[in-house]
Amino acid sequence: MKKFLSLLSAVAVALLGNLAVAATVDDVLTADMLKATGTSYADFTGVKATSDAVYAGNSAKNNAGSIQLRSSGSNSGIVATATGGKARKVVLTWDSSSSKGRTIDVYGSNQAYTAATQLYNTTTRGTKIGSIVMGTSSELVIEDDYEYIGLRSASGALYLTDITITWEQQEASAVANPVISVEQAAPYFVGDELNVSISCETEGAEIYYTLDGTEPTAETGIKCEGTEVIVATKEAGEVTLKAVAVLGTDASKVVSKTFSFNLVVASVAEFNGLAEGDLVRLNFPLTVLYAAKSNVFAQDEAGDGIWLYAYASAFSDTDAQKYTNGRVIAAGAIGKYSKFKDNIELAFGDYANQFKALELTDGDAVEPQTVAIDDDHVGLSNEHLNTLVSVEGVSVASTSTNKLYTINGMVNMFNNFGITMPTDFDGKTFDITGICVLYDGFHAIYPISIVDSTNSGVDASRIDGGVSIKVAEGAVMVNGADGKVVVFDAMGRVVKSVSANGEATVEMPAGYYIVRTAGVAKAVIVK
Repeated sequence: MKKFLSLLSAVAVALLGNLAVAATVDDVLTADMLKATGTSYADFTGVKATSDAVYAGNSAKNNAGSIQLRSSGSNSGIVATATGGKARKVVLTWDSSSSKGRTIDVYGSNQAYTAATQLYNTTTRGTKIGSIVMGTSSELVIEDDYEYIGLRSASGALYLTDITITWEQQEASAVANPVISVEQAAPYFVGDELNVSISCETEGAEIYYTLDGTEPTAETGIKCEGTEVIVATKEAGEVTLKAVAVLGTDASKVVSKTFSFNLVVASVAEFNGLAEGDLVRLNFPLTVLYAAKSNVFAQDEAGDGIWLYAYASAFSDTDAQKYTNGRVIAAGAIGKYSKFKDNIELAFGDYANQFKALELTDGDAVEPQTVAIDDDHVGLSNEHLNTLVSVEGVSVASTSTNKLYTINGMVNMFNNFGITMPTDFDGKTFDITGICVLYDGFHAIYPISIVDSTNSGVDASRIDGGVSIKVAEGAVMVNGADGKVVVFDAMGRVVKSVSANGEATVEMPAGYYIVRTAGVAKAVIVK
């Protein structure tokens, strides 16, 4: 009997010898370790404590000598640039000067961070594990496996005496960990096929993987015959690829990479049904209606309008000049569903350059929809939102609010694009073309042209003084005018000036223009 027990003991020891033994180690970070010298924020790199982890980021030190982090500036925070194993816990010692409710967000990733700025980008910050709130909690236990960790303030400036990060370490395996890499850069969208490569430095090792989040083994995983695995999904969400390398009875650690697949839509109507903050790709072309400053208005094949927006620093007036009425933007615009004063927008955020790189081709000019605004009827409705509309023969009055006017005393008109407005509205009527939007919850117009139509009568092609301005395919035709004929684009820039001796034909590409001659003006659309 003793010999049998001894044999069992020997087998157990042999088996344990092949298992990786887990141990934990704590990194205690302080303001001095993060190289902060005062209340001015500064970058730091190469910070090490007890584990193998290396930290970088941006922080300051308050007067009490505590770590100071902020939520503004898009750069303050702490990230691991080298792993200490698997992150298992974060414990904060709050400085009493931190206001109650101030919050630290903790992120995890299995890809190394390079700088704290990545924590402010949805495509690079990793997975939000949880939050620690001053006055409510001081620690966060991490159950999932993350080899890299990031911390940033989620609510204003906060102060921490120290931060303890617990890492779980394992003895090195006889088999090198597999390496997962993908050529395509994030973000990824439903239907995208990703060619993922999995490799291992250990000669003769076989790689097994799973795509359902379970732990792969030689028995339960899919054998990687080559180096490529196709990852795709038909629904928005995450796919976690886990891989292990096996050689005989030895196995590497399991490594993983999570791919987030975002939404795609096939029409503006489908886009309008999303939720705020959804990252989305438009899988359909758009025809430009108007562009100015940081805004592009366009419509899909159904005629539904969409508002595309980017910060001025990412989308300049010069950029906007390319997006003239009738030009077609190729499918593929990426942005977030966002709201601005009740208006739905596709906000480009970090994807403005991606949008500007989409192919632009010439198409048919889009004419405005004529709507009626009178004492009994306001012709604007939700079907007109973000589309080109026109009203004719209306009165205009200014208000005490800068840039705000009223049309027939019923509809707001806000001069958002800064066009030149008449100085005198009394007793006059006007033809207005613009974009229909929501303003203070009601339908309104952002004007792109306003023309005095007081004496124009009802014939849209006839202008006071016997001057006729008409359009033909690819040209503007003027009769009954002597002197200069000046053509402006929708943003008020002079695009052509010719001399007329009774008549003139001005060849123009398709688009929306304002023609001025002999003291009169007319908005026209050239096809």
